Amino acid sequence: MSKLLFRKIWKFISIFILVIALLIALIIVWAHHNPFSTDEEMIAYFQAHRGEIETLVKSYREYTRNLDEEDIWREIPSNKLLMDKIGIIDIYEKSPVWFPNPYSKEAEHQFNSDIEAKKFLQSDLRPYSTIGVDTDPNRIALVLLSSGVHYISKNIEYFPEEPLIVENNILWPVRSDGLVHTMSRLVPNLNSYPDDWKRLECVYRQIDTHWYLSMCMSSI
Repeated sequence: MSKLLFRKIWKFISIFILVIALLIALIIVWAHHNPFSTDEEMIAYFQAHRGEIETLVKSYREYTRNLDEEDIWREIPSNKLLMDKIGIIDIYEKSPVWFPNPYSKEAEHQFNSDIEAKKFLQSDLRPYSTIGVDTDPNRIALVLLSSGVHYISKNIEYFPEEPLIVENNILWPVRSDGLVHTMSRLVPNLNSYPDDWKRLECVYRQIDTHWYLSMCMSSI
């Protein structure tokens, strides 16, 4: 083998190794990169605009419509103006539903009985629902974790009832069988991804009694 050919082969191998090393480095960086606003930034934003956020959430929860009617709450000029003013991207309902006295089997039974008796419509559940508030343009991101590639979301949430916290876990409202829903973890911060994070799991950081930061993992 001529020296010229040997040098060409060695140059090719060197470039190949360099490209592989760069790809590995990029994957490692991607796997540890958190693209969201920090907890501190989100909490500071919430505290700076708390009055406006609470006004919007209250308005959203009190908005009623028939199920066959379009939800135009976001298009109401006063709501749209205030959301644009403070940079809120969206406000929406999430699970679970927090009926009054959410850890009582009797209260849960009465609540479901009222729904079945049509004492209020399905659209009237909004006052009892968890409310999500999106403030970060990067609220959803595609992230590589040790378990694979997942969509991750991070936002502010409002619980209409004060949740019970046991050993750093939020207990969800009781079910019709009398059991408590699956607990969700409270973590010190959401600036990094939690250990042993499971697919479809949401983890939380408490802001105060009714307000939390949440970060959720889903699959592609």
